[in-house]
Amino acid sequence: MKIPALAALVLVLASSLAAAGEPPVTITIDGGKKRQVIAGFGGTVGWIYPTKEKLPEVADLLFKDLGASILRISALTRNGDPSDEGSPEPENDNADPRKIDWQRFDFEACEAEQAAVARAAAERGLKTIVAASWSPPGWMKENKSRKWGGALKPGMEAELGELWTAYLVWMKKQGVEVSAIAIQNEPEVRWSYPTAEFTPEALDKTARAVAARIRAEKGAPAVKLLGPEVSQLGRTKPYLEAMSKETLAETGAVSVHAYSLSVDYHDIDAYRKLWREARPMFAKLRKPLWLTELSNSPGAFSGKDAGSWAEALAWARHMHLALVEGECSAVLFWGLYFDKKGEALLYAERNKAEKYEITPKFHTSKNFYKFIRPGAVRVESSPAEGSLETCAFWHPERRELVCVVINPGGERRLGTFDLKGLEGRPKRTGMHRTSRDEKCVELDAAFEMIDGKFAFNAESVTTVVFSY
Repeated sequence: MKIPALAALVLVLASSLAAAGEPPVTITIDGGKKRQVIAGFGGTVGWIYPTKEKLPEVADLLFKDLGASILRISALTRNGDPSDEGSPEPENDNADPRKIDWQRFDFEACEAEQAAVARAAAERGLKTIVAASWSPPGWMKENKSRKWGGALKPGMEAELGELWTAYLVWMKKQGVEVSAIAIQNEPEVRWSYPTAEFTPEALDKTARAVAARIRAEKGAPAVKLLGPEVSQLGRTKPYLEAMSKETLAETGAVSVHAYSLSVDYHDIDAYRKLWREARPMFAKLRKPLWLTELSNSPGAFSGKDAGSWAEALAWARHMHLALVEGECSAVLFWGLYFDKKGEALLYAERNKAEKYEITPKFHTSKNFYKFIRPGAVRVESSPAEGSLETCAFWHPERRELVCVVINPGGERRLGTFDLKGLEGRPKRTGMHRTSRDEKCVELDAAFEMIDGKFAFNAESVTTVVFSY
């Protein structure tokens, strides 16, 4: 919605008072200095699902209103199994991983909900579906369980490749084309939920075996690998160093999570340092970098202010860090739809709940997800930190320059744009703002100007789109 002229005038007058004494910030954008190509934004739907009746409504919110362009789904698990031991291959189908005995698999009971969500997303224009596994079935593992870590038994790499191949073929028959797979979510983590432990060398060996088995199956979709999916930036280096040339050739993007056991979720400066320290090791591989999971998880990761505006503003700043400091091509929040407020854009109390809640993170996400579309290219912009945090993107097909401006402080700031490196001048300017009281509302740019300067409200995320 657009703010009425009278209300906008009141905001402008208030801006003049709030910004008095503070020099305006010059936001410099150089369209000639190009960085990473954007693959998209999104998150995970797994374990917690809307009812069949609510799915169209939820899908509209996530894939049309929000604009999520990447869906991450859980694979190789039977959702709803209270023991978390369920698998579409409860025991080995046969002794030959080269031959799939389809009668020994039960994908319908395990993957139908994921397939339904993925179809709903695709029907709404989403093209990138990522499948990730939290653990192989217990019979493949040394601890005989999908939970509490445990390594893959020696020689089971081909069997795991067969299971992934069967999964991909079955999903394709359901009308779901999976784009990429992550063989193991957080391979260095052992916990009470489904987890499995892979050393860097074991993960590389398994990745090569899985990729080879998928390629050998007639009718299997051509997928890329994502990895190593390590939980923390600081734990990633040995996994990157162990990636063979064969694995890298099969890898579409290096994927990481950005949790930290030692840094509070709200400590943005500390996360900025983590990204800056980690970035050089990613750059060496010359692969796109994806952040495939982050949230305000409870316990060691903080969890405070779950579902609050402060958390939503912090998430916007985490997206900014991933894009600017990490130079990520894709940014995914953990839960698009989940049962913990700190881990959900849409919060539902339990699986198949009749009601759900839109958290403030949904709206700060929208400032990025909705306007920075796949194919856009990040271009140099400043300032990237300080009183205003800016990142900018040029979309060649749309001929749009998108700039997201975060004002994390408690005072409204004024800013001017210095646009370089693009031919011509903008024909029109659009603005959308999310703040404590605004939910990515459309603004009239003319009424957000003070003496030719843009006003950026306190604690706000503003998306400015220059159309050429």
